[in-house]
Amino acid sequence: MTAVLRELDVRSDTPFLVKVTEPWAATGAPGARCAYVVVDGRCEALAQGRPRGLLLGPGDVILFPRAESHQLRSTRGPWPEPVPLHGLASLERDGDSAGSEPGLTRLLCATLSLGGPLEHPAVAALPATVVLRAGLYPEPRSVRSCTADLVHELTLPLPASAVLLERLMDVVVLQALRLAPWSFGDTPSWFAGAADPLLVAALGRIHGEPEKRWTVAALAAETDRARGPFSTRFRQTVGLAPRAFLDQVRMHRAKKLLLTGRLPLAEVARSVGFGSHRAFRRAFVRATGMTPAAYRGSGASAPARRLTGPRAPSAPGPRAGPTDR
Repeated sequence: MTAVLRELDVRSDTPFLVKVTEPWAATGAPGARCAYVVVDGRCEALAQGRPRGLLLGPGDVILFPRAESHQLRSTRGPWPEPVPLHGLASLERDGDSAGSEPGLTRLLCATLSLGGPLEHPAVAALPATVVLRAGLYPEPRSVRSCTADLVHELTLPLPASAVLLERLMDVVVLQALRLAPWSFGDTPSWFAGAADPLLVAALGRIHGEPEKRWTVAALAAETDRARGPFSTRFRQTVGLAPRAFLDQVRMHRAKKLLLTGRLPLAEVARSVGFGSHRAFRRAFVRATGMTPAAYRGSGASAPARRLTGPRAPSAPGPRAGPTDR
C-alpha cells in the first residue's frame, strides 16, 4: 500500500467550504477528480451511470477519482437547477461552529491530482466513487481532526493558509484511499492487493525492484505459497495475473522515466527489467501504440482543470505541482 500511495503522489488543490440550505443541487468541477467531506448535515451524491444516489452524513468522505461528472444535492427536493459547487463557496468568517438552521449542510470541497502527469493504473482500477464512512471500522481519527482544522483555517485564516489547507486535505484523501478496500468490498484492484497480507510482500518487491527479472515462481516464494495457489489468489484479488501486473508497473515506470528524465533509452529499458532496447521497444509499442522515442517526444499531458473557492486576499494562490487529466 505504501508503494502505491507514493506513486500516486496525491496533491489537493486549495479546498473551500460550501454552506447551503435545502433544497439545493450542485455539480462538481467538469473533468476533474474531486474530494468532498460532509462537515454538517446530509446530502446525496449522484455519480455518472448510477441509478441511485449515495446518502452521505456528517464526517463522511467521498472521492470521485475518475474525473467523471457528478452532482451533490440535498436529501429533499424539489431540487433547483444544479449550479457549479465553486459558485456556492462561502466567504463567511463566522468561526468554526456548526450552524443551527434547519436543513443546513456544510461541505469541504477540493479537486485532486493523482499520479502526476500520467494516468496511474491503480487509479483506473478504482471504482467511480470511494466512500469513507464516519464511524465504520476502521475509521481514522485523523479525518475528524483534519476536518476540524480545515474548517477552522477556512473560517479564521492565517498567513500561508493555502499551504496548510492543501496538506490537511491530502491527509483526508490518503486516508480514504488507503482504506478503499473496505469501501468497495470484493472488487479486485491494486488497492485490494495491497491490503492483502498474503500478497503485500510480493507486491512490495515488484514496486521496489521492477528491474529484476521476476518469474511467477520467484514472486510466489515471497509469500511462501506454491506458484498455482499464488497466481489464483493474485488474479482474484488484484484483477490481473502476476505477469500482467508486473508489466503494468514496468510500463508506468518507463513512461515516467521517459517524460521526466533524461536517461538514454537503453538505460530506461534496463531500469524496468528489459535486457535489450529492442525487447523494451516491442513491449512499449504493444502497451502504448508508440515507440519509447515517440512517447518521450510527445511531452507530458495537459494540466488538469483546477477548481478553488474564493480565498481571503492575504491567502497565497494554489501550490504548483504535478497535474493530470
